Amino acid sequence: MDDQTNVKLAVTNPYQIYMRDDFQDTGSIPSGARSACQSPDIVPRQRLLDNPEELITIDWDVDMGQPLVEGLPNYIYVRGASRDNVGAGNHVTAGVELYCVPSCLFMTPNLWERIGDDVTFTATGNDQRLLGSEPFVWTPSRRTVHYCLVARVYTNALPNRVPASFPNNGAFIDWVLNDPGIAWRNLSIEENHTGTVSQSQSFGNLDTYPISAMFLVRATGFEDGTAIVLQSQSQCLGSPINSTNIVNSPNYSVVNMNTVAPRSDGALQVFVTPPEGHPVPEGAQLTVQYIQFGEAGGALSQDLQSHTLLKRHSQPLSAFGLADEDGGQGLYGTRLGEVTLEYK
Repeated sequence: MDDQTNVKLAVTNPYQIYMRDDFQDTGSIPSGARSACQSPDIVPRQRLLDNPEELITIDWDVDMGQPLVEGLPNYIYVRGASRDNVGAGNHVTAGVELYCVPSCLFMTPNLWERIGDDVTFTATGNDQRLLGSEPFVWTPSRRTVHYCLVARVYTNALPNRVPASFPNNGAFIDWVLNDPGIAWRNLSIEENHTGTVSQSQSFGNLDTYPISAMFLVRATGFEDGTAIVLQSQSQCLGSPINSTNIVNSPNYSVVNMNTVAPRSDGALQVFVTPPEGHPVPEGAQLTVQYIQFGEAGGALSQDLQSHTLLKRHSQPLSAFGLADEDGGQGLYGTRLGEVTLEYK
């Protein structure tokens, strides 16, 4: 890591994409921001937003952050803006890293812990509002620990590396306040009062072509009225997943049919909330299957070798527990992965 401070950047400002420290921040150096610890462009949310694009339209000047819930996957959106030095017709892609930091009075980078994989901003002109390619997913373990979140924006032209050291306190504070590519937000963690339990499962696609994929969730032994929520805004999906399903039978299935981009990975979050005041029944099971599928007689993959190998292990979707009336008729597939959780 480089040893750098913003003293070097006091005359010229090479940053093309920035995140705001507060609503007065325009990405300039010095920033003019009055606060560096409550960035409105780090947006923590307990659940996925139905229309995240509104963060850069009608809600641009609104702090949409909320406290997160301990022990459950939560979502952190990031937004930013391009400055006046991108130029019409140009294409600038920036990466965004996110860190969590346990509560302390002097939050130097040696205390930062990475959250998830980087997301991206893409600008094609000056003064554009930008939304991260997908939200970060993070599960805070304890509400008794106060956290801060820190975002770092970087491009190929301006890596904006975190300094390995600072010569003095002033250099550190100047860097936090005046680096347009650094944003910081204090965070509150709430207790889980709903009885919700959850799991986050990663998935991926090693094929060099898009695939048709099915997420099949089977709930066994849960009370009627239990809510099962599937959520994912992973960029690799053909369509975001955000569905709420109410259990009405002892063996209940939830199906999502989607596509997954080539050579990519993502994560699916599954939340289970029993009827109010009830615990999850002992012995209840939740099984999540990830299945690559195709029409009977058709290919499972556009990659011939992959199709040939997948077909060796394929079955009608009914073999995975998907009834014809739930969309399984005339389809077959190969299970890529399965996870079963039993609640005790």
